[in-house]
Amino acid sequence: VSTGGFHVLARMNDGSVRAWGSNGSGQLGDGSTTQRAAPVTITALSGATALAAGESHSLALKEDGSVWSWGGNAYGQLGNGTTTGRVTPGQVAGLPPIASIAAGANDSFALGIDGSVWAWGRNNEGQLGDGTMTNRSTPVQVAGPDMQWSLPTPNLSLAPGTYTGEQTVTVTNVDTGRPTPRYGPVG
Repeated sequence: VSTGGFHVLARMNDGSVRAWGSNGSGQLGDGSTTQRAAPVTITALSGATALAAGESHSLALKEDGSVWSWGGNAYGQLGNGTTTGRVTPGQVAGLPPIASIAAGANDSFALGIDGSVWAWGRNNEGQLGDGTMTNRSTPVQVAGPDMQWSLPTPNLSLAPGTYTGEQTVTVTNVDTGRPTPRYGPVG
């Protein structure tokens, strides 16, 4: 489930998506701008693995790594090269296969499976991270030392024995040397 300004998106177990709430910009993706007090299925979308809702736009990540967008587009947050909104999902072009997505109020972000970070939409405060304050209507790769961010895979091991209930695991950040406690079941 992802909540936007005044709308909600929910991914069902079969990869279909349901939406409800405000729809003045077509952010529910049902082909209309009619407000919905009960969930409606976005028939033009299937195979969703993740959802992100902005103020008046919506994003979906599909099983194939593609990103789809719909709704308001005043700042280019749909990533389709225009500032014209859409009432049904359309694919965002120019992206590599994507692992995760996020939506701000009027901006959109994607993390490539290769570690690259992409951004588009409103950029009045430099929130896209591309070194400018220029709105972007197509995805731009976010500037960085090597144009990629990466998170190392932690190397964890447990002493032999039986673990039950909740255990505390301390993970040390190799960059800062500070331990960060994490809580949850160990299995």
